[in-house]
Amino acid sequence: AEVVAALPEGDVVLTPVKAGIQVQRGSCTFVLPAIDAVEFPAMADVQPKTHFSVDGDEFRNAIRRTVRAVSD
Repeated sequence: AEVVAALPEGDVVLTPVKAGIQVQRGSCTFVLPAIDAVEFPAMADVQPKTHFSVDGDEFRNAIRRTVRAVSD
């Protein structure tokens, strides 16, 4: 929730990095921990994108709706 609150208005860029998922908007950058993909069952072969953009308001709303489910 703190990450969402700290982000300025605008589009958010999510990029997979070794330590997890990098969340970036303007000069704000955070890395959220993630589970390594090898821990999940194999899926059909797809061509992954290296990064994509998500509307900032949509990202904030999605995080706000799931924050209780993922908090300690």
